Amino acid sequence: MNNRTYITATVGYNTCEKHVCAPVFRKEFSADKTERENAVIEISAVGFYRLFLNGNEITKGCLAPYVSNPDDIVYYDLYKVGDLLQGENVLCIMLGNGFANSLDGNVWNFESASFRCAPKVYACLRVGGKCVLSADGSFEVYDSPITFDDYRLGEFYDAGKERPEMFLYGYRGADSRPALIAEPPTGEYRLCKAQPIKECGVIFPVSVFASGDGFIYDFGQNNAGVCRLKINSRAGRKISLLHGELIKDGKLFMRNLLFKGRSREFYVQRDEYICKDGYQEWQPCFTYHGFRYVYVEGIDAEQATEDLLSFVIIRSDIPQAGEFGCDDGITNKIQECTLRSDASCFHYFPTDCPQREKNGWTADAALSCEQLLYNFDCAVSLREWLNNIRKAQTEQGALPGIVPTGGWGFSWGNGPAWDAVIAELPYQLYRFTGDKDIIRENAAAISLYFSYLKTKVNKDGLIGFGLGDWCEAACTADCGYSTPVEITDTLTVVSICRKTEFMFGETDLPCSEISSFRESLTVSFRKKYVRGGTLACGTQTAYAMAVSLGMFTGGNAELAYKELGRIVEKDGSFRVGVIGQKYLFPLLFERGDSELAFKIIKGPFFPSYGYWTEHGYTTLGETFTEFDESKYPREYARKDGLPTFGSLNHHFWGSVSALFYEHLAGLRVASADSIVIQPKFVSALRRAKAEYSAGSRTACVEWKRKEKTIELRVCAKGFDLSFDLPSEYKTVSKRKNVSGNATETIIELSP
Repeated sequence: MNNRTYITATVGYNTCEKHVCAPVFRKEFSADKTERENAVIEISAVGFYRLFLNGNEITKGCLAPYVSNPDDIVYYDLYKVGDLLQGENVLCIMLGNGFANSLDGNVWNFESASFRCAPKVYACLRVGGKCVLSADGSFEVYDSPITFDDYRLGEFYDAGKERPEMFLYGYRGADSRPALIAEPPTGEYRLCKAQPIKECGVIFPVSVFASGDGFIYDFGQNNAGVCRLKINSRAGRKISLLHGELIKDGKLFMRNLLFKGRSREFYVQRDEYICKDGYQEWQPCFTYHGFRYVYVEGIDAEQATEDLLSFVIIRSDIPQAGEFGCDDGITNKIQECTLRSDASCFHYFPTDCPQREKNGWTADAALSCEQLLYNFDCAVSLREWLNNIRKAQTEQGALPGIVPTGGWGFSWGNGPAWDAVIAELPYQLYRFTGDKDIIRENAAAISLYFSYLKTKVNKDGLIGFGLGDWCEAACTADCGYSTPVEITDTLTVVSICRKTEFMFGETDLPCSEISSFRESLTVSFRKKYVRGGTLACGTQTAYAMAVSLGMFTGGNAELAYKELGRIVEKDGSFRVGVIGQKYLFPLLFERGDSELAFKIIKGPFFPSYGYWTEHGYTTLGETFTEFDESKYPREYARKDGLPTFGSLNHHFWGSVSALFYEHLAGLRVASADSIVIQPKFVSALRRAKAEYSAGSRTACVEWKRKEKTIELRVCAKGFDLSFDLPSEYKTVSKRKNVSGNATETIIELSP
């Protein structure tokens, strides 16, 4: 029970029809010298907060404290403030609407969620464990210059309403009003351990050009964040910033970011600023956007300079853990796109995209967690998100398609390929960190999910509900995919059974029922779909999954693999969705068809990742859609009348990055303390390199072609190494150097 006192400014909440200013809560207090040491502020908000003490902002980062369903978990932060305390002090808290009052047009039913409310806050100043100041009705409330703010839409700001003196001791405003006592949230009260969201870089426009009644700023890359505005202006000038990913016919194109009949088109990714007199700077604080281009209205031609706007990148502060590079420019661009999508779609947890939805889609994370852990030190944040996933699970074991949710995502937007996150995420976290507590924390939820799955078994002994092989490459149908859901669902469950059996075996948890369930599904799948060395469904996804998961016995597995190769050759490239890609590409590499795998990934024919980069993508797209004669994504008919190509920044196609580490360079993380060296020396590359670090453990694998041999250099500290080199190469020489805790091995190989 959360019996802490929360305060709010109003019972009404911000809407598009009625804007409500972001409130500032203010309280003056005294603190003698003996109270200044070991002073800690504890703060929890339903919404976002900014925290100020004596005019100094001390907020941990942007969009604090977290993005969660407050009926499930309410997060708090702690701040040591002894060095900032004086004799007379003032504490100020600014609140934004955050997730608790986000306006989505009821696409995901957030506007009708049970937790929807005006933002509210709990705060307590403790000295020596004793509470000396706590949020209550004695706090003054003022309106801030933020006249509208929304997590998904944007922020409006009136600089004429600024009162910087409000944040200093001694201010007295005639318009103050007392804070209202609010109903406390019902969720678990929890310290936020996720890495904070920070400003992680600034980029500047590469071009500025006139468009309609305004100007378009091109920042050269798609990313996530907000614009920092710098201008010398007269008071009252209103400047509008509209953020998007595409330019068409010289205008900003926004339709790929809309939901027809639901999106509030005027507000989508819009920020507005009303100027004061003189030089001024501003950037939004309670929202962020996904964009490359910004359409600016309200400025004169002489003000449309390159230094008017800069792009402040905002994302979780997840340090880069790995690095891959080679001598092929297209491959390096694909890796750069993956890194940018992974990072720009990570705000406390992996979101599907930073513009249209900002939702924690479970499938997206299940598909991407491996590449995320290769590229970034994000295990702490992923583990924190698992707390929210478990809370969202029903008593029957069902999981929603998005977390957090207000209840949406159980009847649509789910299914085993999405729900797999409950096992896939702990599996990959354990693989990369070795922390068995991760398995134990999630074991009950995993077991409950399997109990739920057993209620979904159909008359054929298989599973088929929810969504299937999403965003199939070159598919022009609305949400279409050619592989039956029954195949992708059943085989996905077989996969998570295997991973759960491994995890439970590592922690001595019983798993015989899960093993029996897997065996039953396997028997049923073989009975319905396997025909010797072929399948009753002739798609790449079906064959790749079935071969990878052992659905064929004896020599039939090789026959099925050959049939898959024939299908890929006939199709001319991959024809899989986001589920199938996780099986097709690794299977080709592992079965010795590295040349084919690399060819269809790189392209740059359609569909391929290189096709994206050759057409100017700087992040991974949501769909592989062919471009028209104007080099613009071709639009096909959809039921809602919107483009089929979706957003240009999704991370769920990024699993190829993990393959670049594991197969192109040859660095595969087998466990938290062991690495397998397994390079595939594809003929199109002359060199490749991968580096990976985990705490004090580091590893680097690099190979390069010489005149007649290949030199493979491996340097590692803290990892056990094993070698799985291509059988068609023989070792000419091998030498090892040991320096401190690091071991360097240099191997000369000859084909």
